[in-house]
Amino acid sequence: ASSQPPPSGGGGRAEPSGPSDPKVLVRIAGSSDGAANGVFAWVGECAARPLYRLLGPEPRYLHFADAGIASGWRVVDRMTSDDFVERFLQPVDAELPTACEGGELGGRVLECGLSSEIVGRIAMIGSHEERDAIRGRLGNAFGELFIKLEAANRGLATATSPVLSVARAMEAQQRAIQLLHSRLAAEAQHREAAEAHARALEDAFDTLQLRIQAQLPGPPTMATLQEMQAAGGERASAVPPLEAALPPSSPQSQARALIFQQDGEAAWAPDLGPGQGPVPRPPVAPKERKPVPPPTFRRPPSGLRILAASPTLQATGQAADRGGLGE
Repeated sequence: ASSQPPPSGGGGRAEPSGPSDPKVLVRIAGSSDGAANGVFAWVGECAARPLYRLLGPEPRYLHFADAGIASGWRVVDRMTSDDFVERFLQPVDAELPTACEGGELGGRVLECGLSSEIVGRIAMIGSHEERDAIRGRLGNAFGELFIKLEAANRGLATATSPVLSVARAMEAQQRAIQLLHSRLAAEAQHREAAEAHARALEDAFDTLQLRIQAQLPGPPTMATLQEMQAAGGERASAVPPLEAALPPSSPQSQARALIFQQDGEAAWAPDLGPGQGPVPRPPVAPKERKPVPPPTFRRPPSGLRILAASPTLQATGQAADRGGLGE
């Protein structure tokens, strides 16, 4: 097989590696701007034509721009942007980008077949709405093949048939239900045993109360109270008085008090007769303090008093003093 690339005018006629649909999947290759190259998948419609989105983390869109003589398919970073990364102008009325000739930067739009790698790149798209739209469109276009590839990429693929999987799931559910029933039965048995034990304890408690009431004496009657009062009076008359039981005290004995020494040991205080104890003293009156009288001065001579009272005499006296000092 020849390894030469197809001509620029027939880029869409390259043989895809798997089932392809140019309305859903296309691939741009050969552009001098690497941001324009990659696999694009259908994500919506624009100008009554498909709108493609790059399968990758970077947002790149391939859409048809109706701009008069500059109409054509463009690769842009944002749908609202007038700047383009790559542009395909010929032919002007191309319904699909695969029918266009080479781009201004040498890029070509080729058909792309569905593969596991392409399905796995859908997860790289950041927008949840765009991922759902692409998966739904690929599922409608490729059917069971896309479902298998999607399951393989998500780790959900299985070698067993769907019927066997459903049967195993139902069997697992039945086992879970049986386990729940067995646990419920065990819990019911435990509850019944606990209730029976509680009833037995209540009966035993009632029986114990009856036995205690039977052993305790009943409330005393009036005759019983009178007999107890009479017996108490006889016992009180039979007991001698306390003064008769105590030995006679000698008149010479003095009262002794219990004291504690400095080390904490107990000791008896010495006997003190009448008038031998400490005698209280009257409180000491505080000393009376009188304020110091103010200082007194002798009366100055009358001449000094007149000089101090007259400003003219003061000035004359000051001049005389200066004259005397000058001499």
